[in-house]
Amino acid sequence: MSEDDPEDPFEDFDVPEDPGDPFEDFDVPEDPSASDEVPPSDAENPMADATLDAESGDGDAMPEDPFSGMGDRDGDPFGDAESVFESVDVGSVDPDGVWDSLGEDDSPTPPSDRKRYADVSKHRYCEQCEHFAEPPAVQCTHEGTEILEFVDMETVRLLNCPVVAEQRELGNEE
Repeated sequence: MSEDDPEDPFEDFDVPEDPGDPFEDFDVPEDPSASDEVPPSDAENPMADATLDAESGDGDAMPEDPFSGMGDRDGDPFGDAESVFESVDVGSVDPDGVWDSLGEDDSPTPPSDRKRYADVSKHRYCEQCEHFAEPPAVQCTHEGTEILEFVDMETVRLLNCPVVAEQRELGNEE
């Protein structure tokens, strides 16, 4: 065989001369009887046949309503339960005073003692700073200042850096 003429994979099979009707061995009546016919359904109400069967007692009856044994509810279903909220008399409260007190800062520490975090360029701040330790150490020698992490190849996260605070006060931010 050549590449253009592929070999026929079915050539070795024996094909009967006259295969005949493959369904002739089945016992199927020629005309269906009247009992096998399906009655036409009611197009307007597809449940009409089921309702007739249930009323007459013929065939499969419709299942009983599972909620038929339950009684009717009276009143508010949540009225008798205890509430998670209590009604409390707070006396006289000035609403404006409450809103004003929310904006006040009652922290005991002065603003200068707060922790200040800053993400800055390592080239602009740390590598130029007198407090930056000599390699291979990567740390800040200024007391209270700490290099927390290198965010990426260009950015370092600092804690309480006075150089960054001074630059921000002067308006020379990154």
